This record gives sequence, structure tokens and C-alpha cells, in this order.
Amino acid sequence: RAPYSSSNIAALESFAKSQISGDQPFYARANRALLKQYKTTGTGMENKDMITNVMLLAMLEFPAGDYMSFTYLIPEGVRRDEAFSKVSRCHQLLTACNFADFWGELATTQEALKDEDAKKLIASSTDKLRREILAILALTYRSVPTSTVLAAFGGGAASADDISKLSSPVVKSVTGDSVTFAPSADNTKRSRTYQENIGFSSIASMITKVSAE
Repeated sequence: RAPYSSSNIAALESFAKSQISGDQPFYARANRALLKQYKTTGTGMENKDMITNVMLLAMLEFPAGDYMSFTYLIPEGVRRDEAFSKVSRCHQLLTACNFADFWGELATTQEALKDEDAKKLIASSTDKLRREILAILALTYRSVPTSTVLAAFGGGAASADDISKLSSPVVKSVTGDSVTFAPSADNTKRSRTYQENIGFSSIASMITKVSAE
């Protein structure tokens, strides 16, 4: 039985808040039901902060495709809200594999959010997002420079040890020079070597494949 009532806005909001606080895992069907209720009742604008938080939850589930399936339920006025626009921009950067710019945008998004639990959710999602970035790279490459992975992690104080500490199943080994990914049907079916002049945008099409899995 679903842990929410699809016709009770208060119950759906309570369940969404429990996801934002980390007490419950992401539940796409419940969140979609809440957005539909706002759309049906015409109460989207007065609940723009909740809508933004729901979209934040979906964005942080990258590379799952729930974010895009939610967008048609968002009122135009909410789309123009600063915090919502920043969450949307984060999603665009992720799906374009523009990881280096993503982290900076995520930091400004965190500042723009009004909900303290939402701010904390962003702070606690770093490792999860980094694992997904590794999974995206592993779809295409058997090995990439460690410096390239660290740049995708947002640079700063990130180190090779931070990659190892993630204990990602797609990573075979990490050295100061390179990250080698475990062989898979995707990264071994053709010979592809990472080249510095090939940007992350060249593997953005792989997001579609991951989202469908």
C-alpha cells in the first residue's frame, strides 16, 4: 500500500517534507500526485516553495527521468521564481554533463532556497551525485585522467582519495594519474580513449540510456 493518499494535499505535502528532511526516500508517484493536485486546484503559485523542493528532490535523483516528467505540471509563474529557476538550471547542467559548472550553480541554489531541510539535503547529496557522475563516465570510458574526474567533482579540495572513498562499483582502480573503470558491455564494445579535447558534452547522450535503466 502506498504511504500516502493521492487525493489529500496535506498528506502529500507531509510525505514530501519527510523526503526533503531525509526521513523517507524519494517517492516519484507521491510527488507527481502532489504536483497534479496543485495544478488541478490552481494553487501552484501559493505553494511555489514546495514545488521547488519537489523538483529539487527529482533533480537529485539524477540520472533518473522523473524531473522531466514533472515539468509539464509546473505553472508558468513558478518557473519564473528564482529558486525554481536555479534548480532547473542545475538539472540542465547535469543532463548536459557540464559537471564543473553544475557544482557552482548548486551552491547558489542552496543559498536561494528558503527551506533549511532542503539546504541540508543538498549538502548531504554530494557523494550520491559524485557516484552517479562516475557511473556516467564509466558508460563510455575505461580510463580517464584523475584530474578530469576531480574537475567533474567540482575541483576545490577534492582528491584521488575522495574518489576511492566513494567505493563505487564502477571504479576498478584509482591512482594519482588516472581512474580506471570496471569493464562493462558499454565501455568495452568499442575502443574509446579519453582525449582532453573531448568535452563531457560528448557523452551527454548516454544520460538517456541511464535514465531508462
